[in-house]
Amino acid sequence: MKSIKKIILSMICLSLVILSVSCKNKDGKTNTSEASKVENNELLIGAAASLTDAFNEIKPIFEEKENCKLNFNFAASGTLQKQVEEDGGLDVFVSASEDKMNKLIEQDLIIKDTVFPVLKNGLVLITNKDMKESINMENFVDISNKIAIGQPDVVPAGQYAKQTLENKDIWDKVEGKLVFAKDVRAVLAYVSSGECEAGFVYKSDAIIDENVKIAEEVGEDLHDPIVYPGGVVKSSKAVKLSQKFLDFLKEDESKEILKKYGFLVND
Repeated sequence: MKSIKKIILSMICLSLVILSVSCKNKDGKTNTSEASKVENNELLIGAAASLTDAFNEIKPIFEEKENCKLNFNFAASGTLQKQVEEDGGLDVFVSASEDKMNKLIEQDLIIKDTVFPVLKNGLVLITNKDMKESINMENFVDISNKIAIGQPDVVPAGQYAKQTLENKDIWDKVEGKLVFAKDVRAVLAYVSSGECEAGFVYKSDAIIDENVKIAEEVGEDLHDPIVYPGGVVKSSKAVKLSQKFLDFLKEDESKEILKKYGFLVND
């Protein structure tokens, strides 16, 4: 009887050893085929700087709903595009420009089927609230000594501003007055502090800073459509959770938050 028990115990131990070995490689690490079955429960989301306030309000709601952790990297869309290209660990990319997203799709770095237009925005000319002169698109060239815009090759808001100035045939007249910023929030800070007399930002940025005022809303015919596409990065180790985050942006709770911050969403 004892010998039978010993045989059974030996078989159980042998089975456990075989199972352990099958899940380990020669370096003692878990096989990637097994690890890949378990997704991360934490996301790193690269989002246009203009989304900072809205996404930070959405963050705790989604974290509680999915019992997960969200981390954000808010920056210029061009900077985030480069981060995706260099495999910088992003799971989700929400751009303020369709062309930045399209370039990543062309490189097969974004899961194309996950991409959709999250929201839209508008471009505005702003001044400091204490500015006494009335500035608009027709006279700000003569009144302003410093005009802040985002770097056009990196910051979509700067690209839209450049398109506007070129279409108004005044780019050459103001180029010497331009102060180029790393992202749209930096432009807002320049005008809010009074360091620059005027600047171009998104409408959603202008309404959150009480130290600036909207001098004029820029016509949509003067620049490309301002659409924010979102998509899952192909190298993400949490594709399902990433898709859930993008899906959550389509829900009414998220839409109300986005609208509160001045964004345009599809009802």
